[in-house]
Formats: sequence, structure tokens, C-alpha cells
Amino acid sequence: MGRWLGSLGLALVTVATLTGQEPRIYGGIVIDGITGGGLAASLVTAYKDAATRTDKGPCPEFGTRESATTASPGGQFLLPVPPAVTTFAAVYCRAGFFPRVEPVNPQPATAGGAGGGTRVAGDPVDLVPLTATPEQVRAALERHVERLRASVRYYESSAGPENQRVPWEAALSELRRADPDAAQMIDLARKPRPGR
Repeated sequence: MGRWLGSLGLALVTVATLTGQEPRIYGGIVIDGITGGGLAASLVTAYKDAATRTDKGPCPEFGTRESATTASPGGQFLLPVPPAVTTFAAVYCRAGFFPRVEPVNPQPATAGGAGGGTRVAGDPVDLVPLTATPEQVRAALERHVERLRASVRYYESSAGPENQRVPWEAALSELRRADPDAAQMIDLARKPRPGR
């Protein structure tokens, strides 16, 4: 843990020194997509964009590298990004796993925050082992779908004090306008699982 915090401190000082501004911090966790366990020593790199991919080694590279960090023993990471970078591509790599690229991560509204209050796109970030079998990948995908179903059931049926409800319908209506494909996935998740 101390080494990980030291790496974060060095990354923060480097970004602040190079840009003269306090970086914005993204948090997340890199996990094994099959077991769900955190992946220590995973490399997390921010690039200005994902326009020009180069495959020189196990990790894809994309032009201007803005920042990089290494995940802690539990897979957690904090990634400092210069505030001038309004959106960035994130690359996740670890030996023995397929690399992952999340091409769009918008900047948070405010700078700083060593707690990593803004999460990276796709958090938690799954990496799939190079040795994964089709059966293991299928089981992992089924867990993701079931998690979406459970979250949809929660939002749809939650009631608080005095029957206060989660603003589910208004949120879904707004999502239908903003991202029809995402709304369609939610509608599919609302249906009962086949065979149940």
C-alpha cells in the first residue's frame, strides 16, 4: 500500500510540475474478468485520444501519453490527468491478460480530489486472461447481465421513507432521449431471465 501511495504521489507531482495545474483524479479498480479478484500491478495509462493506435508490445499505445499509474495489490488505482485534457483514452494492461481500451473518459467538473471521486469509464475494469475458456467467458458475461438485472430491479422497486421512490420513470425517459440504445438494454434487463 505504501509503495502504491508513493507512486500516486509521484504521478501527482509530475502532472502538477509539467502542467503547472492541479491534476484531476480518476479512480477505479482493475479486476480479473473471470474470478472477479483485483489485479495488482496492472498498468493504467491515459492518452489524449485513441485516434492513432500502435501495437509495439503487450499494451496498445495512442500518441500523446498524459499519465500512467500502477494498480495496488487489490487492483485499485488513482490516475491523475492534466486539467487541460477534456477527454482521454484509458488503456489497461497486465501480463497474461488481454489489454483493454476505453476510448472516452470525460473530465470531471472539478480539479483535484486525491480520493478518486470520478470513476473511469467501465469501472470496475475487467481484464480477461489469455487462457480463458469459452465457458469461463460465458459465465462472466452472464454475471454482468445478472448484475444489470439486479440493479434495474433495485432502481425500479426501491422505496424510502414515506414511500419516497427513486425517480425511475423520469430517469428512464431522459435516458431514452439521450441514449436510446442504453434505454433498450434497460428494457431488456427488465424482462425476466429465460427459464425463471
